[in-house]
Amino acid sequence: MAQEIELAFLLGPLTTPSVSNGAVHYPIGFSPVLPRLGSGRLTVHDLAKFPIITFPRKTQPYEIVRGLFNRPDLPRCACTPAASLATVIHMAIEGLGIAVIPTAIVENEMADGRLQLLSTNLQLPLLTFSASC
Repeated sequence: MAQEIELAFLLGPLTTPSVSNGAVHYPIGFSPVLPRLGSGRLTVHDLAKFPIITFPRKTQPYEIVRGLFNRPDLPRCACTPAASLATVIHMAIEGLGIAVIPTAIVENEMADGRLQLLSTNLQLPLLTFSASC
């Protein structure tokens, strides 16, 4: 906004008339290495039993995930925000929780079996990354 950055990659577009935005959309999925989950279609109740690892606080993806699990019929969600997607991936691979991240980012980890895409009854909106200048 102060014209100090020529190009920024952001979660979502900037809404200023002097800024041009281009968007790329990615599906978000739940990816863990937690053998205790089983192999069937999981519900929000199944997922709520585990820590959920996701984007940093005050981001749209974090608020969406927090909102999915912030219900009186569920145990209090242990939503663990991480500032780095590499940290989210590492924590999921180590079995510390369920990662909620774009599946395109973990293609290698899913291909070699370190992570798997869970089948759930939850609908998550596409994650929008914007290139703004």
